[in-house]
Amino acid sequence: MAAAELATAVLAATLPVRPAALLVAFAYLTLTVVAYRLRGQTCACFGSAAMVGRWHIAANLTAGLLSAAAAALVPPDRLSAPWRLAVTAAAAVCTVIVVRTLDRRAATTAGSADCDRPPAMVELVVSDTCPSCRSLKQLLAQMEPARRNAVVTLVVNRGEKLPYGMTSVPAAQALDVDGRPICAPVDGIGAVKALIDTIRLGSPVGGHADR
Repeated sequence: MAAAELATAVLAATLPVRPAALLVAFAYLTLTVVAYRLRGQTCACFGSAAMVGRWHIAANLTAGLLSAAAAALVPPDRLSAPWRLAVTAAAAVCTVIVVRTLDRRAATTAGSADCDRPPAMVELVVSDTCPSCRSLKQLLAQMEPARRNAVVTLVVNRGEKLPYGMTSVPAAQALDVDGRPICAPVDGIGAVKALIDTIRLGSPVGGHADR
């Protein structure tokens, strides 16, 4: 997902104006379809949980239609490639700042949970339809084996009730050595990763499992 987004951004910044606008239009119209399929579900894609609704659909559809209009109306030589590269770089910087800010807020929320001891393991709740869940799995793959083995993954399907009173995915619940919940569950990439980072390694718990 992230690789596709990056490739789309690079192509949009380097292609001539009309092909670039058509590419962006296709990307946003694709996101419109994705948002429509995810409507009513809660996703914590940027570290902050939000329900996918009509405004997400409308925003993506509007961006797609504006890009299509630009492909038809904007003169081919209106913006040179260097200018578009500069705009793309500025947009990327703004996106990184926003995402890192949200992750820090989520991590602070996780660290301030009412927990009297670090977890022995963490139950991770994800969905196959959640893009941020796939990104989180990539982050987990980069962790040391002992920490990954202390994470139990539960995959929920659309419409299934989430455990522990959770309201969105990705989410996680801290557990003690006997598998009993401690603290409050957290959601969002930043908060979940921060909770996993607090796992007390060396505890006598079972290995990594997917359910």
